[in-house]
Order: sequence, then structure tokens, then C-alpha cells
Amino acid sequence: MGRFLWKPISEKNGALVVLADGANQVFLKDMNTGETIEHGINAGASNGYGGTFRFTKTGNAYRNVAVVDEMGRVLQEISDGSGRQQGIAGLGNMFSPKQETTTSPVQTLAKAII
Repeated sequence: MGRFLWKPISEKNGALVVLADGANQVFLKDMNTGETIEHGINAGASNGYGGTFRFTKTGNAYRNVAVVDEMGRVLQEISDGSGRQQGIAGLGNMFSPKQETTTSPVQTLAKAII
């Protein structure tokens, strides 16, 4: 894919900016539910990166998110958005929520009876 930078506080407006090579659109998705939290606004190339994506909140507002491109590929997983994170974009995985399956007491009882 290319390079990736999660910058929790941008100089331009103080909100999160994600810079990523090879992406035309970037979404933040909740890693547990798969819900799209926010769609980054593509501000074009900057700082030597192919895409600059601006968000409405500072990076510390985002926890346990996957940064996903328009093809559904995970560029990076962010557990704590408050710190700057830099590396190679593209973990090679398609996005899939990491939903925890829980069993209710009624389901447990029903399985015990059967």
C-alpha cells in the first residue's frame, strides 16, 4: 500500500488528520461493531503523502478504530488515538468487526437442558 500517518492534532485546525498513500477515501470504523464512526474529508496530497484525510475531532476521541480505505482494506488499527502513529499502510486484511459473542444465562440454561 504505502506509508501511513495518524496525527491526532493537526496544525491546520487542531483535529485528527490521517495521511495515507494509495487511498482515495478513508473511514474510521468501530473494531467491535463495524459501525462507521466518521468519513475523512480528502484534502488531496500533502507532506509527500498521496492522501490527506481530515476529521472533525482530535485523535484522542477515537479508540479501538480501524482506518479503512474505500476498498474495505484495513490501513491501520488504532487502539488509542491520542498518540502519533506512523508506519506502513495496509495490514493486508479486509475489514471485519471483532464482535465478541456472549451467551446469555437463558442460552446457557437452554444448552444445559438439551
